[in-house]
Amino acid sequence: MINGRERTTPGGSTVQTPDMNDQSPASKGAVQKCQGRLPLQPPEMDEAKNPHYLDDYHEWITCMNEHGVPVEATQPLGSGWTYSRQSTVPYDQERKIENDCKKAAFSK
Repeated sequence: MINGRERTTPGGSTVQTPDMNDQSPASKGAVQKCQGRLPLQPPEMDEAKNPHYLDDYHEWITCMNEHGVPVEATQPLGSGWTYSRQSTVPYDQERKIENDCKKAAFSK
């Protein structure tokens, strides 16, 4: 099952996912309170600092699909990804594929 906040893995466990588009007062308050405490992302992951960001992003999504994690880009392009269908890859392996593909795509 896939919906906006949770996903059931092939093993049957439920994984909570953050809602990056949450505009509720509680979410906005949390963002404002933590604004100066959030870790900085590497420059390769910053679209404003990496002139090849969208190419790298596309490579990341493509790599994940090639390794069995069915994902698609979200809009606006470059903002993230979502599952395109139920994955058959175990959750721990998905995280490894996601991280390995991200490193390969953004470390050139």
